[in-house]
Amino acid sequence: MGVTVSFDYGSLITAYPQLGEISEEQAAVMFAQATVFHRNDGGGPVEDTTVQLALLNMVTAHLIYLRLAVGDSDAPNATVVGRISSASQGPVSLSFDVGASQSAQAAWWMQTKPGFDYWQATAPYRTMRWRHARRRRFNPIPGYGYPIV
Repeated sequence: MGVTVSFDYGSLITAYPQLGEISEEQAAVMFAQATVFHRNDGGGPVEDTTVQLALLNMVTAHLIYLRLAVGDSDAPNATVVGRISSASQGPVSLSFDVGASQSAQAAWWMQTKPGFDYWQATAPYRTMRWRHARRRRFNPIPGYGYPIV
């Protein structure tokens, strides 16, 4: 039903150039961890390899931002997501909010821009998938399409 893809460091860095300081080995470890969050064994709902790789790159970038120090530690957080819920001018203060209606799972993904993108991109896959079962008949009534024996 689904597809599998292999790690591609070049496509990760092309999609997220700010992660260029992360080594290929570190990124490969994060990609392996990303497969825990997004299925990459051929049994998932994604049927296009391009989409599968893009989604896994989003998860990989999300994990890199959360777990590894990326960029200058004195620089403002470039991965802030959500709306500004309050602002001050004094010694500058900003608060961001993803909305009160979000689940804890959604809030975890919305900590970074790649995580937010992943959450939005996977919305169609988080719905129930219904499959029509074949019709089964128990104790059929004779004469209604079944021969009388």
